[in-house]
Amino acid sequence: MKDRPKENPREEIEVAEAIIQRVLKLFDITGSIEIRKRREGTILDIQGCSNPGRLIGEGGMTLQALQHIVTLIVCRKAEKPTDIIIDVNGYRERRRAQLEDMAWRAFDRVMRSGRGTTLRPMSSADRRVIHATLAEEPEIETFSIDEDPETGMKCVRIELRETSDYDGEEEYPEEEIYDEEVVEETEQSEEDFNEPPNGEPRA
Repeated sequence: MKDRPKENPREEIEVAEAIIQRVLKLFDITGSIEIRKRREGTILDIQGCSNPGRLIGEGGMTLQALQHIVTLIVCRKAEKPTDIIIDVNGYRERRRAQLEDMAWRAFDRVMRSGRGTTLRPMSSADRRVIHATLAEEPEIETFSIDEDPETGMKCVRIELRETSDYDGEEEYPEEEIYDEEVVEETEQSEEDFNEPPNGEPRA
């Protein structure tokens, strides 16, 4: 039997939509909000976004901040937890697929070499994808290590079960995940943000 999509109350969705509209106006970005119901919750996807990179940020950090703000406000108004998820141009689905691919490549490397491997620091949301992807594999275990006090990001360590060989040294054999659309738009956004009014150079 298929899991049914979660039903979020209409008032929660309306609150989230209002917040997103205010953020779009603040950033002078155009886009329409598409609502999709999924097993994990209601997704509010900002489609046709004129500057997705500015809303997503490097590694999805700006999107995570937006998600956090929306969740806090909706929970406060609804007086209960919410499962509303904010996305931009389907970014979350693309990144999930990339993270799952990264997890399986790391798994294959550990199984071939017999040695553990450490993935680059990533957000808690990204780490959850890695952990969940490999959770059913009995030969290995995954855990988070080395929290960065400034960003709160941690690395994910993948090892053969009960055979820890981690020596505390950083090793990042995996390439970082890049979304070409997001990187291009983010770089453009930074240029626009840093450009002073009237074309005058900054001191």
